[in-house]
Amino acid sequence: ISYNSKYTIFNVMPEVVSHHGISYEDSSKLFRYKYTLTDDAYIYVPSIDFGKFKAVGTKDGKVYVEALGHYFIIKKGYSWDGCTKAIDAEWNMRASLFHDAMYQVKKCGLPINIKWWQIDSIFRNIMKQDGANLIQRNTYYYAVRTVGALYKLGKDNSLRLEQR
Repeated sequence: ISYNSKYTIFNVMPEVVSHHGISYEDSSKLFRYKYTLTDDAYIYVPSIDFGKFKAVGTKDGKVYVEALGHYFIIKKGYSWDGCTKAIDAEWNMRASLFHDAMYQVKKCGLPINIKWWQIDSIFRNIMKQDGANLIQRNTYYYAVRTVGALYKLGKDNSLRLEQR
């Protein structure tokens, strides 16, 4: 942070972190969310066909999420808060990214038939792929099953969904 007598200028250059196929930066000092993707993140889920759609921001018209068959693509610029009220680690960042994006898209009217528990199960599977042990996976999984129930209430209008 640099200071000038007339203005307070925030000159914050977040450090970009990359692991398990995603690159992101800490944006908590600048925005509401802790992390922002610096590149597109591709998450392959062989058990789910997401169809073809894109989720576009209702305020800025920017594409934030795209689905192409078994690929769930979270676009550069998407922001999320990691594992809410829990410790973020290399083994849960990709899982939390998928989980937050999928919950948001589902609340906006996801055009496929996927259950909330399936999203939570994929969250746990991604953590396993990224090196979480059984205790870590189950602790975080049961947390999202419990706390996630509160998020499911209401509707989210931050994205509009477009079939491709």
